[in-house]
Amino acid sequence: MRLRHLTLNNYCQHEKLEVSFDAPVIGIVGRNGAGKTNLTRAVKFALQGAKVERIGKAKDDLRWGAESGSVDLDFSLHGIDGKLRRSLTSSTCSLSYGTERHKSAEAVERRMVDLLGVEPRVLADVVFVAQDEVNRILFQPASERKEAFYHLTGVIRAERLRELLTDRLTSLSDASVGDELAVARSRWEEAQKSAAVRERQVNELAAGLLMPPQVAELRKMLDDTRRAAQTLGRRSQLTAEVERLAGAAELAQGRWAAAEHRLPLLEAEVQRLRAGAGSAEDTIRAGLAAKEAEAARAGLLRNLEDAQRRAAAPAPKERAEDFDEELAICAQALAELQPRVKSAKALLQARQLGAAGRCPTCAQLIPAEAVAFAQATLAKDEPQLQFFEKSQAEKRVLQRQTGAVYTSWQLNVQNAQQEVRNYGASLAKLAAPADVNQQAVAAAKEVLRLLEEANGNVGLARQDLAHSAEVLETNKAVLAQSQAELADCVELLKGLQVATEAQQREAELALAKWQQVEMQLAGLRGELAAMKRTLDNLAEDYKRLAEHEKSLAVQRKFKELLDKARLVLHKDNLPRVAAGRYLEALNGGLAKYLGKFYVPFTAEITEELEVAYRLSDGEPRPVSRLSGGQKVALSLAFRFAVHELFASSVGLMILDEPTNDLDTDAVERLVQLLNMVRGWAASSGMQLIVVTHEDRLCPAFDKTIRLC
Repeated sequence: MRLRHLTLNNYCQHEKLEVSFDAPVIGIVGRNGAGKTNLTRAVKFALQGAKVERIGKAKDDLRWGAESGSVDLDFSLHGIDGKLRRSLTSSTCSLSYGTERHKSAEAVERRMVDLLGVEPRVLADVVFVAQDEVNRILFQPASERKEAFYHLTGVIRAERLRELLTDRLTSLSDASVGDELAVARSRWEEAQKSAAVRERQVNELAAGLLMPPQVAELRKMLDDTRRAAQTLGRRSQLTAEVERLAGAAELAQGRWAAAEHRLPLLEAEVQRLRAGAGSAEDTIRAGLAAKEAEAARAGLLRNLEDAQRRAAAPAPKERAEDFDEELAICAQALAELQPRVKSAKALLQARQLGAAGRCPTCAQLIPAEAVAFAQATLAKDEPQLQFFEKSQAEKRVLQRQTGAVYTSWQLNVQNAQQEVRNYGASLAKLAAPADVNQQAVAAAKEVLRLLEEANGNVGLARQDLAHSAEVLETNKAVLAQSQAELADCVELLKGLQVATEAQQREAELALAKWQQVEMQLAGLRGELAAMKRTLDNLAEDYKRLAEHEKSLAVQRKFKELLDKARLVLHKDNLPRVAAGRYLEALNGGLAKYLGKFYVPFTAEITEELEVAYRLSDGEPRPVSRLSGGQKVALSLAFRFAVHELFASSVGLMILDEPTNDLDTDAVERLVQLLNMVRGWAASSGMQLIVVTHEDRLCPAFDKTIRLC
């Protein structure tokens, strides 16, 4: 990855800051408190978001007093340009990478992990090297070095996973339901045998339960006797119903005749009233037209008075021309101040960018007197320039606002005058209202009311006539149906065989005996059904226990596998092998970069995580005996080896204050090492960013970014 450009808006102390990363080795230089570390934190925030260890909440980084802020980062990766944008006050973020577009925080963070090819932990610990972290692992106590190394390589996660597996194992049991399963099987088999015995009893009893012919004949005779009694009762009901319906039909016939006689009389009354309704409607329309004309005239008079009031509105006191003189004064002052300020800034910038006080363009020495004069000019004229620029902008805004107010007043007056003319013409065209006889209007309304009432009476009469005819037809149909049912009852009574009292008692006794046997059979069948339900329940219990035993067997197998996995994750097994592989690769990288730095010693990290170095005699010595410059070379080589091992796909490393606690010789040695890094960083495609307050490192940078 190669960073291209960073834009900060209200981030920490930076209100507006733009930085270009257009070199392989870049230095960010400034005094303490200038915001150097915050610049690298902004890069980390853009790449990973706020949910990263040691970053905190993005809103905490919002500049004091600001309502919103953002971080924009342009980069290139695999030859494709990308852009990240994140808000400081919300979860809003976006990623553009080639033709891809991602706008949700989850999608952006997932895609960045895919693009960088490393976990967020590696990015935070290996790519971004915080203050005092450059050489901490190499020179810290041995007890702390092991934990730090395991954390750096990620091996420590194996121990955490092992703890989780242990917790999971304690929650699993070795229970079995084999005994309960055998008991359930035995109960099911016993219930099955009992049900088979009861089923044989039911079948034998059902085979002997056949109705004799004489019992069947007696039963038919009893049924006929009961039906005859019911039919006689129904015939009495139907006779009464036929008599009632005949009376209702006669009454409906009378109502229909009365309604038919009344309807022609009501229609004649409607015709008489309708003949006088035409003149009454004309009278009412004339009265309504007079009222509408009077209301329209009053409305026009009110609108005319309002338009006259708006046409007489006074003109605004200020005009746009009143600001011309003040703007001319500002323009004259700016014409004098801007060339002087621009010339002074150009001289000071050339002095700052040039080496040894020389111009970066022509390499001529810039006199100290010229620099002092430019500083004095800038201190004197720049505040005046800012004052006149601000004043000119304010006057122009006031001039535009005043012109807009005056133009609005002119348009309002012109519109009001046009409205006065329009309303006057409308009043002239409106004729005076004619006099209308209100008594005639009232009489006409009464005629229309009577006509409406007569029409309603005609409608009611027609509805009554139709209803009476409908009731008459319904009653006739029901009467015919009841008479037909009465005839059926008479015919049914002729074909029934009615028993005597002695015959009824004999039949009832025979049927009682037969029903007793039938009830006994029904009881046995009920017991059999209950046994079958019990058998089904026992089968379900057995099936449930069998399934439970199956799941417990799977759980026991799972527990066995978890125990094996926990054994593999023990610190003396897989973690130790993984740490050894990482250690072997790390020692290889350490030897590679120490060779690039041309140091007269080699170094290695042992399996016990002790750090030692060897001179030409091959004797191992503790690294605490190295000189300050040699420790710097070892620390820098270690960091490059770690980066190559875990974050080579990123191609970016940021060192924050690597000169902390270094003496003068160590700083000079760091400058030499960085010059060597410049030699191969560009060819390898790697980008190194160093944050420092030490100006002596500047010659080792391809580009220096200074923060004041």
